[in-house]
Amino acid sequence: MGKMWFVAGVAVGYVLGARAGRETYDQIARTAKQIWENPTVQEAAGVVQAQTSKLVDTARDKVGLTADKLDTTADKVDKKLANAQGRLAS
Repeated sequence: MGKMWFVAGVAVGYVLGARAGRETYDQIARTAKQIWENPTVQEAAGVVQAQTSKLVDTARDKVGLTADKLDTTADKVDKKLANAQGRLAS
């Protein structure tokens, strides 16, 4: 959701900057930089990054378990397919 807001903000800034001219664009860029460099914004970004890292780690763990199950299932299917091909060849 946050990424969507960021992209929307960039798009709006670009459109406004393009329509209003270089001076307004520079003003928007300065304001955006000031906002981004604000300690409160940086702290919030750090919190979001930490939470995202935890979610990614959790997802990797779950996907890893699923991948192991898929590998086991794929091995079983390969063996059955080889057996079936062997019977057909005979």
